[in-house]
Amino acid sequence: MYNAIIVGFDESFIRDVIYNLERGNCISIKKWFVSCKTIKEQAISPNMINWRTIYEEFNVDTLTEYCPKKIYDEVYKKIPVFYTNLVRESYFSNRSVDDCLNVINMYIHYLYFIINKNKVNYIVFSDAPHGAYAPILYYLAKAMNIKTLILFPCYMRDKFLFCYDLEDIGYFSLNNAYTYASKQKFAIEEKYEKDVFWEPQKTIRQRYRLFFNFTSWLEERKSILKHKKKYDGFYDYTCSHIVKFVLRTYNEFSYQKLNNSVFKHEVNAKEKYVYFPLHLQPEMTTAILGGIYNDQLLAIERISEIIADDWVIYVKENPLQTYYMRGEFFYKRLCSNKKVRCIKNDYNTYALINGCEFVATITGTVGWEAISGGKAVLVFGKAWYRGLPGVINYSDNITIEDICNHKIAHNLVVEEFNKLQSNFVEGVIDGDVAQYMPDLSFSKNRQKVEKFLEWAINEGCNKN
Repeated sequence: MYNAIIVGFDESFIRDVIYNLERGNCISIKKWFVSCKTIKEQAISPNMINWRTIYEEFNVDTLTEYCPKKIYDEVYKKIPVFYTNLVRESYFSNRSVDDCLNVINMYIHYLYFIINKNKVNYIVFSDAPHGAYAPILYYLAKAMNIKTLILFPCYMRDKFLFCYDLEDIGYFSLNNAYTYASKQKFAIEEKYEKDVFWEPQKTIRQRYRLFFNFTSWLEERKSILKHKKKYDGFYDYTCSHIVKFVLRTYNEFSYQKLNNSVFKHEVNAKEKYVYFPLHLQPEMTTAILGGIYNDQLLAIERISEIIADDWVIYVKENPLQTYYMRGEFFYKRLCSNKKVRCIKNDYNTYALINGCEFVATITGTVGWEAISGGKAVLVFGKAWYRGLPGVINYSDNITIEDICNHKIAHNLVVEEFNKLQSNFVEGVIDGDVAQYMPDLSFSKNRQKVEKFLEWAINEGCNKN
């Protein structure tokens, strides 16, 4: 039996899987990090904890040791990643850099303490570790040589991927021995346009839930006020919302004005160009899987260093982007690059893929669209498809010849994709996916996920 920390898996449709693993003596749950919604439902595990209350337990009565220097120094290398993820949380978004650094240190010491105290030897994540505390927990585990298992939804709506290390994403070793691994084969058309498997297409208004429902709004406000640690009382809640409302209004106005003044260039058919569509931010796909290239402008600057002087980079904004991470100096830095052309937002992305010399992205779906349509892609992050033909992973010694001379055989892309998808495990682990599957049998789904987790924890990790 492993002494385990569980992160996620706490939505009602999947929660019993974790309970059953403990009842079956596969794991002993030492801590289970869950959402405030689960705590409100009064779920039965005594070791459940809402991550927002972590720093409440950081005190002289409970914390008997700090993270040793050797481990601390290794984890501290990831401070930029921790900070990027921390400030996404509303409670920390307006805190000073120094205050956020203090919180990060508290998390490092607290998480080390509970790992060491409970002799934890396995940590299971229901998604790629992101948010205020999960990346810290993950990198602590790596520094302490503790086994990790990471599940995450993938390209197929009713399946998920898994790995034991974030560095393995896109380079999965085949796990055909696992009986629930998908054996389905796909016919992939040689074109850039792709159907979206994971959810129906939504408008921007639907994406950001801007339809107003008074009952839902009132319930949400009650929940927030009851949860004392999201705000420091009613005064903080009121002040924060007044300030945030004013700032959001101003920032959105400034963003639209800057965006319209910058993204105005036309496509020039005579230019050789690299196509770089910006990621929506903040998202886990860049904040964790992008590494240092969560700073997308750094990736653009790297591209400008390797392309010829008569080439340009066509940059197009994500249609769902808001003002977050798009301040005045973002545009100033972007426009200071003489090889950048900020293309009008109404240009068709597939036409831009078709006309470019190659596509560049951090981890975006545009890379999969490119290679499956016959165009090479330069990838800067841990994209799920980065091990497939047609993908060139950025390195310091990459040259333009390496990219342009890269030949893509469509039949090989299909063949390698079908090898990769044999690692797609049947099952749904995420509530945001489950909501689009009205015919999903929750009982059968739990059986599949439980069977897989039992195998992955006891046998799969020994094969890696």
